[in-house]
Amino acid sequence: MALTAAELAVKIGADTREAEQGMQRVSDKLQSFGKTAMIAGAGMTAGITAPLLGLAKTALDMAMDYESSLNMMQAVSGATGEQMKQVAELAKALGADMTLPATSAADAANAMTELAKAGLSVNDTMAAAKGVLQLAAAGNLSEAAAAEITANALNAFHLEGSRAIDIANLLAASANASSGEVTDMADALKMSSAVAAQAGVPIETLVAMISQMANAGIQGSDAGTSIKQMLLRLMGPAD
Repeated sequence: MALTAAELAVKIGADTREAEQGMQRVSDKLQSFGKTAMIAGAGMTAGITAPLLGLAKTALDMAMDYESSLNMMQAVSGATGEQMKQVAELAKALGADMTLPATSAADAANAMTELAKAGLSVNDTMAAAKGVLQLAAAGNLSEAAAAEITANALNAFHLEGSRAIDIANLLAASANASSGEVTDMADALKMSSAVAAQAGVPIETLVAMISQMANAGIQGSDAGTSIKQMLLRLMGPAD
């Protein structure tokens, strides 16, 4: 049936309004999707950026700690510029050593600084560095504590820095073979090592004695004091 001009205008107008409404709905959905995508994108960016910033801060802190330890090492040891180059190279090598898990160049530099503070020469410090780090890992100790234990043993028995690895292995093995911990062995050594060295008792024998006393329930400084008193009486017997 033919439409009049008026009816055609109404028909076209109605169809146009429906099309416009449909286009508006599509536009609204696109805008909503765009906002959602922006929010999701911001969330993804934050989720990626925040951890990266945290890693960057950690790396920066480690770098500053590394530089600070090297500066302190030079100050307490009086190392020459050439020696400090060797120290820095060794610290980086130990930080990359696969046999020393969770050890960084900054950790190695801290260990060498503590050894230097204990009076070891630069050469002995470098020779002892790996042993200190091994002892720290075996005994779950800080680098400073492991360095103090190692330096005390080396100084008491007049050993070279290269013997630090032997000391680390000795203390770790004694802790594994007895009821004492590495810290117990260290406390006992602190009390007895000077007198034992004076009496001519090797460090290996002293650590074996400490281990046996630990198994008998006498541990730490108590064991060291007992051994010291025994050796003093043997060295200067009473009437």
